[in-house]
Amino acid sequence: MIEKRCFRSSKLAMAAFFAFFLGVSYQGFSQSVTNAADDAVQVAKPDSVQILKSSVVDYLLMVKKLNAQDKLDLRDGLKLLVENMGVNPKSKISADRVNAIQLVLNYTYENRIHCMRGEDGNKVYVDKDGREAVFDEDGNLVENDWNKGSFNYGSYNNGINKFLVDIFPWLIWGNGLNDPTSVDERFCYYLQDVFNGAQAYLAEDLKMPEVKWNKLGDDEKNIVRFFNAILFEQEYAKKYVAKKIGSAEEYNEYFSSVFSFCGFESR
Repeated sequence: MIEKRCFRSSKLAMAAFFAFFLGVSYQGFSQSVTNAADDAVQVAKPDSVQILKSSVVDYLLMVKKLNAQDKLDLRDGLKLLVENMGVNPKSKISADRVNAIQLVLNYTYENRIHCMRGEDGNKVYVDKDGREAVFDEDGNLVENDWNKGSFNYGSYNNGINKFLVDIFPWLIWGNGLNDPTSVDERFCYYLQDVFNGAQAYLAEDLKMPEVKWNKLGDDEKNIVRFFNAILFEQEYAKKYVAKKIGSAEEYNEYFSSVFSFCGFESR
């Protein structure tokens, strides 16, 4: 059975999403994007090619560089990522946080990451066996190398593992050899999908999954540490997460802060 993965329809969430996204000013996609033909870069013109140093984006770019030089296994990149973010790679995350992160990632549907470079009308469909297809607003199959469907090895029933087997390799290497998008471009769009998953946790009364820390592999534990750092541990998160977000303005401020922490700047 094919199922369309959609944004949740909350008016509050949609208002906050558009209020934030229309105000995003990119600190700069990497040089590979700025060298692309102008008519191919429709999402946003970078203000500069400078990525914020010591940011999550900067560390992701470092992982790709080391992996490309065969100096770092991709999975070891997860450990390097959290270490550079100042997170203890041996730290244990509380059960409530682990469950919250699993819920967020379970609802982080791959919508915006298939709408890159101005193709905002694209719709994503996935089959239970992992096959994925993307159609444009006119119903045509999308076949370009940056937005086309791919095979999903992971499941939305286990978002932590799905990030490990599907999302992290895509963030680093894209959708294939001919994918012209950069790490920072892909990460920016992925964060917009994470917004959807975070909304499910922050604003909706959903049953929490139950994840046992000792049942997670080392890589999965680093994924939990990564999302715990960007969604829950910073001062901007502590202001909202404890009391749950109640207004579009609070969503806007929270997610603006997430984007800024990760290496993007709101104007």
